[in-house]
Amino acid sequence: DVTYALFEAYARYKDEEPVLAARLKEEARWGLEFILKNRFGDGYRASSMGLLHWTDGVVGSKDDIYTVRVQNLPFDNFLYSGYEAYAALTLKEEDPKTFDYLVKIAEEDFGFAMEEYQKNGYAGFIQPYEHTYTTSRSQFMATVAWAASQLYLLTGEKHYAEKAEEFIEYVLGCQQTEPIGEDQVTGFFWRDTTKKSIVHYIHQSRDQFYMMALESLCRTQPENINRSRWMDSMKIYGEYIKTIFKHTYPYNMMPSGVYHIDEPSDTEAFYALHLFPPADAKERYDTQIKKGVKLTDEFYIKRFPIWFNIFNGNNAIILSTAKGAAICGNMFDDPELKQMAADQLYWISGRNPFNQSMIYGEGANYPPLDSFSSGDIVGAMPVGIKTIGDEDV
Repeated sequence: DVTYALFEAYARYKDEEPVLAARLKEEARWGLEFILKNRFGDGYRASSMGLLHWTDGVVGSKDDIYTVRVQNLPFDNFLYSGYEAYAALTLKEEDPKTFDYLVKIAEEDFGFAMEEYQKNGYAGFIQPYEHTYTTSRSQFMATVAWAASQLYLLTGEKHYAEKAEEFIEYVLGCQQTEPIGEDQVTGFFWRDTTKKSIVHYIHQSRDQFYMMALESLCRTQPENINRSRWMDSMKIYGEYIKTIFKHTYPYNMMPSGVYHIDEPSDTEAFYALHLFPPADAKERYDTQIKKGVKLTDEFYIKRFPIWFNIFNGNNAIILSTAKGAAICGNMFDDPELKQMAADQLYWISGRNPFNQSMIYGEGANYPPLDSFSSGDIVGAMPVGIKTIGDEDV
């Protein structure tokens, strides 16, 4: 995710800010090299590692780490194939050799992912210490659609366009289209088509992938008869953001979104999201949801996520949703949505109730950060602000 963000920033600034862009590209290529080193070429890759100390870098000494997790998951390979395709497109003109290799592995990884998906479907998230563990079925499908669009853009092969169109259908079936309450709220996404649980995040977030997938489809398949449906989906999502946004005035923090009162009854989804929960998690959920803004007896808007474990702080959550809002704002040239996205940067850099920047070295009052191995680093960010107990403030 970080490498992709760096390549995106490089592509945006390479003409406008060449010095900054060169630094971004250098770091992005380091990240790309790291990704490739952890790819084994058969669908398996090193997916994460528990690391609590520095090593001496010498194989065979007593501080070697054996906690590397190796998996062959369809979601991982779909995600990486899209990132590899984007990196290829970004480097095409300046590095043809790397471009050719990235085309090859992007197609391979998409193939590995599709093979596993056809055997096991959406299943396969087995490691709760990895952020992918909380991935909903609808986000999974959106990620496949986005990755397929990137490969279509890269190769021109029509079967990728067809896969993108196929997988987005599931996502559209998970979107709320019937208005809720006096605010007539629509546009958010459920975890799957059973519509038992709404998509939420409490720590890491890839909320932006819904709009990334739809925008990529609209851009790469402009003549498709379903393009108007994809555009409509983006429009009602943008209206959803506008509707919930007013509930954090004057700070303009992106709210966590709409919650349903019975989500704890969807046990599998509930305990995938709320890792290491307390014994009274369901009771705490009931308490916290009712601290939000009531839409109906069943639905509430929460400013902050519902959370009651070691994972809290909403910087990643508001920034990923902000990216979704920015994508919609750019698609429809909507200044209100663009401003809402920018407001999250203001929240992070000091326009919050503490008048405190959350970027070390930027602005004023930024806090020291918990970095046991390397000390405070300029540019570093904490996980974010959390709530007081079960409150929504």
